[in-house]
Amino acid sequence: LLCQNCLGLLNNHVDTTMTVRNEKPSWLPSSDGSGQIAYRYLEGSSPGVLVCNGFQSTMSGTKALALEQHCRERGVSFCRFDYRGHGSSTGEFA
Repeated sequence: LLCQNCLGLLNNHVDTTMTVRNEKPSWLPSSDGSGQIAYRYLEGSSPGVLVCNGFQSTMSGTKALALEQHCRERGVSFCRFDYRGHGSSTGEFA
């Protein structure tokens, strides 16, 4: 959940032309073995930020990318991922 201050920061900080590193995602096998979850992790200080996307959103959305840029600029660890059946993750959406 984002507080009003965070939402304001995102609205003012989103740069749709930004180029966040577009390396290939890392993979985590799903617990039932039916697919793989794609994720990207940025090392940094703790506590870090974990982005849980909204319904049918992906880790490549503007909010996730803006938060990653914000964390990168401040040296904070960050992780974003795609749910099963979304974006780069494999398997079927349930």
